Amino acid sequence: VIPTMKFNIEFIVGISSLLIIVISIAKLILWDIYQLLIYKKTKIKKNIEYKISIVIPAHNEEKTIQKTVLSALGSIYKKKEIIVINDGSTDDTLRILKEIQLEYKNLIIIDKSNEGKASALNTAIFKYVTGDIVVILDADTKIDKRSLSEINLTFQNPEIIAASSNIRIAHPKKFIEWYQFYEYIYSCHSRGTQSMINSQYIIGGAGSIFRTDILKSVNGYKLNTLTEDIDMTLKIIQKYGNTKHSLGYISNSILYTDPVHNINDLVKQRYRWKLGLFIALYKYKSLIFQKTKIYSKLFTFVVYPLQYLSIFLSLFTPI
Repeated sequence: VIPTMKFNIEFIVGISSLLIIVISIAKLILWDIYQLLIYKKTKIKKNIEYKISIVIPAHNEEKTIQKTVLSALGSIYKKKEIIVINDGSTDDTLRILKEIQLEYKNLIIIDKSNEGKASALNTAIFKYVTGDIVVILDADTKIDKRSLSEINLTFQNPEIIAASSNIRIAHPKKFIEWYQFYEYIYSCHSRGTQSMINSQYIIGGAGSIFRTDILKSVNGYKLNTLTEDIDMTLKIIQKYGNTKHSLGYISNSILYTDPVHNINDLVKQRYRWKLGLFIALYKYKSLIFQKTKIYSKLFTFVVYPLQYLSIFLSLFTPI
């Protein structure tokens, strides 16, 4: 009985893993085909060079902040500004930022008391940002030097009001880090296929991109939430819908983030993400089965309700 049970469990997990791999490859192929079709159909009348503001909230990020800021400053896209919010750090984060500023005079540093990431972002957005487009960059995430150019190209489409980036795990070494490496590939391209049917509901925090006027029109980030990125995405969808406006995915806007290094921290991170997702879904439950024309039926009757089911099923999914 025991060997049979062991075989069944291994068989189920193996088949599940194989299906995930097949689905991931299919999504990659579909996304590439979709990109080619869009490229052929897109006719840009006038190439607008938007000013792009990179906003980096930082609280006790002395180990990673220098590489992150230098990656932003190193972008080949010229029309940009870099804003870092030191959110009451008690380590050497502020000192490191000021040292960078000695060489890069255009670096904007905001030093404020610790009130959380959402508050830090709102301070930058409403008081310091002068760009047409805002890119939110986590303090442990490096941005590729070509990403801003790709962002500018994508936002030539006036229907796109927000977009997510292609996040990759930097330098995986241990098994748990490689696990996250492949997981991020899967999740990012899942957003790509969601954007194909205009049903993306999460613009991920690291590398999330918004038109500045859209962020301001919804009064910035909510302070009372575990996952400010999910809350912001759903708040934008609730106000603007997803038929005349689009939430995109920019596969060539590539960012590199550090992985979680041990199982305990990974569990804590994913628990926070799942709990934050559930709270946000419940908060915007009015989107379920919404018949208003600004929302697609595919989103309100299929994609959005299924997220509740996915949270329930995740409780029974093998690690």
